[in-house]
Amino acid sequence: MYALPMNGRPGFNELSGWVSDLLVAPASLEEITAKTATAARVRNWLDAVVVDLTNAASGFAARGQGAGAAAILQGAGQLSAKDARTVAKRAGLIGAAPAVGSALAQGQIGAGHADALARAAGKATPAARKELLGRAEELMDSATSMSPEAFEQHCEDQVRELEADDGESRFDEQRRRSSLKRWKDKDTGMFCGRFQLDPEWGSHVFGALDAELKKLWSERPNSKDQSIEAVLEQLGAEALVNLLSHGHAAARPVADIHVLIDHETLVHGRHAHTVCEMSDGTPIPASTARRLACDANIIPIVLGSDGEALDVGREVRHGTRAQRRALRAMYRTCAYPGCDVTFERCEIHHVLAFELWGLTDLVNLLPLCWRHHHLVHEGGWGLKMDARRTMTITRADGEHHATIEFATIARCDRRDQSRDQSRDQSRDQSRDQSRDQSRDGRPAAEGRRPPPGRDPADAPEYAATA
Repeated sequence: MYALPMNGRPGFNELSGWVSDLLVAPASLEEITAKTATAARVRNWLDAVVVDLTNAASGFAARGQGAGAAAILQGAGQLSAKDARTVAKRAGLIGAAPAVGSALAQGQIGAGHADALARAAGKATPAARKELLGRAEELMDSATSMSPEAFEQHCEDQVRELEADDGESRFDEQRRRSSLKRWKDKDTGMFCGRFQLDPEWGSHVFGALDAELKKLWSERPNSKDQSIEAVLEQLGAEALVNLLSHGHAAARPVADIHVLIDHETLVHGRHAHTVCEMSDGTPIPASTARRLACDANIIPIVLGSDGEALDVGREVRHGTRAQRRALRAMYRTCAYPGCDVTFERCEIHHVLAFELWGLTDLVNLLPLCWRHHHLVHEGGWGLKMDARRTMTITRADGEHHATIEFATIARCDRRDQSRDQSRDQSRDQSRDQSRDQSRDGRPAAEGRRPPPGRDPADAPEYAATA
């Protein structure tokens, strides 16, 4: 009879305590927050159980028994085919790296963290993937203080470090896998298509689409009958047609493609703190970045040793391209904590409103997605930023929501490495102390793990430049 693994996992009494707590109605906002965290721990435990059941079903299928894990997940589990495939990939990852399953069952990470690692590992070469999964325990330590989006970026940085050829083989493979499929739906009469592009080609296409979409968005009539998502999808189709049929060719400016690279990598090649990526954060080989920098339509944003923007132009006007390039050197996404809307889809926000004599200088500008921009203006939320770009966010009722310390992309990478080194030193010291105490006949102190951290953020919605 198959038994679910329980080593290092919550026991019956602990699980019962969690569920009992959730059955009591919350009486305050603090209790809602606490119960939400408890619900997340229960959900993570359940996700770990589903992974165990998936592996068990796969074992029976290998012996010729049952229809397989996918059929059970879609039938008894009531999952879509896509979600079933995601669970299967998660199960495969945990089979190769059990530390991920333990962290998930203990509520230290969420399924999103496990899936982020699975995606990063799936993009790596076989040798890099093996070494990446060998670091699973260290990666789980990092994941506890990161959002799934930030953790995925961290995992991809690890892969880049492990790939000896600076990711060139992966980039070549992505170019070979670029494809376009098109067909006409016989039932609806609609023309359909599906494509996948490598980071370079994708940035060209998406950059042009975003530029055209921004123009169409500014010209659109106000409509309350459609959701923002529906309007954007329809405008996206119109933007594609305009690009292919030259509908806006006379008025449309050439889209800029931004490549972010630090100065040392540009001149001397990759190093421990390399930043080399397209505008959406997708890593590319340094050799590709150097080639792209020769193109007149490619704008390289070069970072200095501390991550400050160096080459950003000298255009003079509020909301200039130069200022957007400088901000892109500081932010990959919306500045609101936990929001993963890419910088290209963000609007530039004046921290001190322009109408209140706020300057259009970098010290007063932040990228915010459509949703969080409206949260600050129409929603009544407060946002302040000091000289070090540390943000303080207050809710509409005046209560403090979050204080976010700023770090540029380059500094953030170094801070993560410094934190990892500090944690490793602390772990080694604790191990040595325990060993010494054991030799003296004294009981070793129990090691404590820091509680899992979560970024205070709402789930961002799709946003467009406006």
